[in-house]
Amino acid sequence: MASAQSSCSPIVKNIDLGVNVSITGLALDPQGIANPCGIIAATIFNDSFVMQLGGQNISIADTGIAWPSDLKRFVIPNATSRNSMWYDITQERFMNWVRISSMPDFRKLWGRIDRSLPIGNYSIQITNRKYFLK
Repeated sequence: MASAQSSCSPIVKNIDLGVNVSITGLALDPQGIANPCGIIAATIFNDSFVMQLGGQNISIADTGIAWPSDLKRFVIPNATSRNSMWYDITQERFMNWVRISSMPDFRKLWGRIDRSLPIGNYSIQITNRKYFLK
């Protein structure tokens, strides 16, 4: 079995990420193994989009977008594990992000709109949350 050092380098420890709080709000050990670890997880696309028509938000689903095999693969073994995680791996957007593409040109599904959209003038608000390693 590969060690965290070999499979996660260069993002192995929480200090490598510059994060100090878990998804449950507890302090993370700076020298603890980053969970999730690795450069792909560390570069998670975390921008957000709000789409509106006539001032009404259009719902963009973030479930039902991951591969069924990934839903089985990305599970949190127990509640205690959540206390050591800096990012929630059960979010389907995360699952899509860390799935490695076999081609240099690719798209990652961020969400889906589950209804027909009428003709009209839509507005899209993009919140750019660039995540940079420290």
